Amino acid sequence: MLCYDIHYKPGEPNQTYDFCDYVEGVVKYATLPLWIIMLVPILCVIFVTMVKRNEAEDAHWFIFHCAIMDLIVNVSRILLWIFPDLYNTIVKEIMTFGIDIASNSILLLAFTRFFTLYFPHFYHKVVKKTTLIYWMIGFDVLIGFGLEILGLNSKSIALKIFYVLIMSSLFLFVILVFIKIVSMRKLAKSSSERSSLRRLNHAAFLCLFQAFVHLFFLCSIFYNNFFELYFISSFPPGTTLFTIRMLLLICFTPNYQFSVILDNIATLLIVKSYRTYLLKSFKNMTHGKWKVSSTSEAVGVNGTTVASKQTNSKVIFYTRN
Repeated sequence: MLCYDIHYKPGEPNQTYDFCDYVEGVVKYATLPLWIIMLVPILCVIFVTMVKRNEAEDAHWFIFHCAIMDLIVNVSRILLWIFPDLYNTIVKEIMTFGIDIASNSILLLAFTRFFTLYFPHFYHKVVKKTTLIYWMIGFDVLIGFGLEILGLNSKSIALKIFYVLIMSSLFLFVILVFIKIVSMRKLAKSSSERSSLRRLNHAAFLCLFQAFVHLFFLCSIFYNNFFELYFISSFPPGTTLFTIRMLLLICFTPNYQFSVILDNIATLLIVKSYRTYLLKSFKNMTHGKWKVSSTSEAVGVNGTTVASKQTNSKVIFYTRN
């Protein structure tokens, strides 16, 4: 068992190890059902995006990119569970590469939301529908190979800095997007468009929820890679902190699984275009039409479209009902 293999020393109390081994056994048998459960929301996001591709905004495609990366990791893990003989050093490196990209792909979505809201003209000059795929591939290469190359030396200070830059950038983008949405909510409150206010509330929640779900997992990666070995001597066996440290190590894979499940379910339930399509599919409901009060520039937020423009001292919103 992991607890004994890494930490057990003769003469140490074994109650903590027994507890951790019990948890490790539960986690071992729970991971396969969780991989299978993950497939449902991931495939729903991919399917709806493909069906609605003609109406998709950039944010939809970056959500799609996240889902594709998660799907690759998911399917590879299930195949390895079914065919364990396939596991070798090469497969391990490929899976590590995949999970690095999947767990950090939220950064590309946060980047898109930030520049769409703060610098829309510059963003649309640089990022076009025809170049989206190149941005995604470039991001995957940068993150994947960057972490792989830096990860050759797990004690490298450059690898630590790389992770810190990813997490701090994600946090910064999310906070700035949230601030912008809050300012847009103030304008919405002064108008008669309740649907716009409701949509902005949904956008604010999804923006924060997705980011912090992924940040929690990224923090667990950071901890397991850089601090776990340093804390072995600090947390002696039998203490509460030692038990917590072991549980964080054991539950690394379930942390990733739950972050993906929650992220994709939140996307399906909160983003209007996904939710509407699912309701239409399962409850035979029809889509609403665009309500346009005046001419304005649309701004994509979390896969929805919310825009405002000051016209004759009155705030005008586009909404999709």
